[in-house]
Amino acid sequence: MKLSVEKNSYGFTLVELLIVIAIICILVATAIPGYIGMQQTGRKGALKGAAIGAEAEIQAWLVSSNKTGVMVNNVECDTNWDGSIDITGGTDLPNSALFGKVASAYVSARSQAGPPAINAPELSPWYTATSLWSLGTSLGESSPGQIVLSQVGNQISIVASDNKGNIIHLKIISAD
Repeated sequence: MKLSVEKNSYGFTLVELLIVIAIICILVATAIPGYIGMQQTGRKGALKGAAIGAEAEIQAWLVSSNKTGVMVNNVECDTNWDGSIDITGGTDLPNSALFGKVASAYVSARSQAGPPAINAPELSPWYTATSLWSLGTSLGESSPGQIVLSQVGNQISIVASDNKGNIIHLKIISAD
C-alpha cells in the first residue's frame, strides 16, 4: 500500500508566514522613527506658535505700562486672564502697577488655573507637569521646553526652547 500526499491543500506554509511577518517588521521599523520625528516637529511648532501668538499681546501690555500722566491709572489689559478688562472691580492691574512688571504679570496670568482665568494653565509640550511659561531674569534667558519672558526696563525677550534647550524662537520687544 502506498501513501499519497494530496497536492490540493489550501493555506499558507510556514515559510510564507515568516516572509509576511518579516515584511511587516521592516515596515514598522521604518515607520516608527518617522512618527517620532513628526511628534517632535509638532511640539516645536506648538511652542513656536504660542510664542509668536503672544508677541502682540505682550507688546500691548508693555506700551500700556509705559503710559504716564492721566493714563497712568487706566486699566487697559486683561491681567487676570478672565476674558474681559475689569475697569471698576480692581481685578485687572492699572498701567502704573504694570510698569516694570509686564513679564511677571503675563507669566502669572498664563500659568494660573481656574477662576478667574478662563483657561487651564498652559503646559510644556514635552513636560506635562511643567508650565509652558517661565519668568527669566536677563534678556535672552532660556529654559528647555518652555517659553521664557525676561524683562529689563522697557524691553522683554521672548525665548522658546525645545526639550534639548535649542532656541527655536527669539524676539525682543520694546516700547518707548
